[in-house]
Amino acid sequence: MTRAGASWVAAALAAILVLLLLLPGLGRAPFDDPGEGQHAEIAREAWASGHYLDLRLNGVRYFDKPPLLYWLIALDFRVWGISEWAARLPSVLGAALAVGATALLGARLVDPRTGVLAGTALASSALFLVFGRYVRPETLFVASIQVGLTGLLLARCEEGGERRHLWAVLGCASLGAAALVKDPLGLLAPLGAVAVALALGGQLRPFRLWLPPVGVALMLVLSLGWYAWAAITQRGFLWYTVVDNHLLNAMGRRRFPDEDVPLAAIEFLAVSALGAFPWVLAATGAVVSLVRRRAWRDPEEAPWIALAIWLVGLWALCCLSAFRLPHYGLPAYPALALLAARWWSDDGSRTRWPAALHAVLFALLAVTLGLIAAGNGAAFLDTVFSATDVYTRKEATSAQASPLPPWSASASAPGAAHGGGPARLSRRPCSPLCPQRCGPSRSCLRDARWRAWLPRCAGSPRPRPCSSTKGPSRTPARSNFIWAAARSSSMQEEASSESGRRFPTRRPPSGRRRPCARPGSPGHPYYW
Repeated sequence: MTRAGASWVAAALAAILVLLLLLPGLGRAPFDDPGEGQHAEIAREAWASGHYLDLRLNGVRYFDKPPLLYWLIALDFRVWGISEWAARLPSVLGAALAVGATALLGARLVDPRTGVLAGTALASSALFLVFGRYVRPETLFVASIQVGLTGLLLARCEEGGERRHLWAVLGCASLGAAALVKDPLGLLAPLGAVAVALALGGQLRPFRLWLPPVGVALMLVLSLGWYAWAAITQRGFLWYTVVDNHLLNAMGRRRFPDEDVPLAAIEFLAVSALGAFPWVLAATGAVVSLVRRRAWRDPEEAPWIALAIWLVGLWALCCLSAFRLPHYGLPAYPALALLAARWWSDDGSRTRWPAALHAVLFALLAVTLGLIAAGNGAAFLDTVFSATDVYTRKEATSAQASPLPPWSASASAPGAAHGGGPARLSRRPCSPLCPQRCGPSRSCLRDARWRAWLPRCAGSPRPRPCSSTKGPSRTPARSNFIWAAARSSSMQEEASSESGRRFPTRRPPSGRRRPCARPGSPGHPYYW
């Protein structure tokens, strides 16, 4: 088998591994609300109305994110029907594509074994794996950027003009798709990292070798087409999207403030590093090795310099920004995995001490987690989720009850005595609002909530709000996206004097009350 064929086999094996990890039980858990709920509801409304360019959330125009994710989810709804499984499928496929592209680039730059190791490193990164089953554009964004980097870097490494041209066109088109998935920065930042690495190695020119005219045209059409349409048809779109949602947001001066609570710079670095543990240690060693050897002077090291610039530059840019969330470091994870695999495959690192160091760290981690599970892990869970989960962080900042079920409830759940620790509940309701535990049989049909637009079982009343509770609205921690639509229906619209257009403020309604009991507590109808 040729090296090119072996590299494709390595990419396929890595992608299949991710699918085996993420697909089982994909639709069992109800949607996280509002994190998953609002995105699924936007796609459902686009599918129901047939208006795929003019996105809406419960009738309110939605321009915070580009439409590619919602198009894919709407297509899944049309093919598979409306369900949690269909809504999460694009995220799973995006994760598989990102892992496959990572393995392919590693196999082409070093060897197939290194490619498989790089794909496995990305697939075993905890934060990446979590978002692989979450209805958000993150894994699609990571996949588009990684395919783009793979195409542009292989365009400078491959032999033969036709192959180089095809790789360059694929890279440009994929970076354009990244702007259509989430953000134009997905086009500009990776392109800048590759350009700087090539310039340091004296390979920047001729531009046609890695930026062919056909690829540039595809990149511009994919990245700017929808933005141009929205700017022409919707007054104030550019001001809200470019100025308020990006420039002012990065400076912490948004006119329409985001309801999410940003992380501090040190918190962001800690979450990003721990989310890729232990591969972040090996990647750090690879970056240090490149700097010590001044590898940017060697044209053969240009792909690795580009990956290092992308990893360090993205995290540094996020630290400089005033607004940063836990998942903002995810697009650099494939580069981190490749650098870690390169460090492990390097001849100078084939000694026993790296393996011994990782073994000791894993042993300490196992002992720590065991002690936490044996004791009271409530504080540990609150700390982890307040840093990694956006909704939990908002609740903690507003001094509201934790959306997590109490540790005592999970420890005393059925089956805990058999497992020696916290166990999941053996029964789950057919709907988050069902007060009964229908169990695996699901005697209350889940499909009824889609047909009747009611997120509850027949005959089960809605929870009575606590009239004495004051403060902002609080939806259940784990719910379906029908609740997200009901929550968003009360959002107020404010007029922008700069644009003359109305956009949602995302501020919770003041008249809503939160439930009396905490989710997970005895007698509470919501279930996680």
